[in-house]
Amino acid sequence: MPASTPPSALAPLAGVPPRARHALFGLVAVLVLANTLGTALSPYLVVEHPLFLVAISPEGRHVVLAASKVPALPLVVVGTLRRALGLIGGFGLGLLYGEAAVRWAEERVPIMGRFIRFVERLFARFGLLLLAIVPLPGIALLAGASRTPFVGVMIAGLLGQTAWMTLTVKFGAAISNWTRPVLDFLSAHLVESTLVCAALVGLQQAFAYQRRKRARLRGGADVHFPT
Repeated sequence: MPASTPPSALAPLAGVPPRARHALFGLVAVLVLANTLGTALSPYLVVEHPLFLVAISPEGRHVVLAASKVPALPLVVVGTLRRALGLIGGFGLGLLYGEAAVRWAEERVPIMGRFIRFVERLFARFGLLLLAIVPLPGIALLAGASRTPFVGVMIAGLLGQTAWMTLTVKFGAAISNWTRPVLDFLSAHLVESTLVCAALVGLQQAFAYQRRKRARLRGGADVHFPT
């Protein structure tokens, strides 16, 4: 497969209903948008609605800051379920496009090619154990491409995400004496900090758009995985 083939031109595997493809791409788009909005509005949300912030953007830094304001159990449950949606998105992309998706990503990002092959070898050796230890959408994509049963993927992914979320929440609670001054600062400058963060995210998105535009002109495109 040529390295210049964009993901939209990758032929999905036969037998996949168009409705299922549209649902998958809709899920990925919603997750990416939610994560972007959560990051842009994170100063406001972490002060006023920390659990909601984790529900839409479960980044580690958001979880750590929220840990001093939200009880551990709901934080772990909400964060784990939200991250599980990212695993579903990654698994679905691998299932939909198979090995072609992995090869395309490897060819389009040469600097990551060796790492991708290394992770592939690890997954071939350890399978779902790797996903339980490193529960990332990229590993779920490999699981989908290798036709690993979905139930096993979700069990391993949920176990892994629960463990990581628990550790992150405990870490956030342990350093709450250091994070509370940050939250106090954000609370005292809520509008200003939110505007600055939103502007930075806007600039980052504009840069990413220009990068994707240049990639399309070269005959390729960027790949984004849901968080």
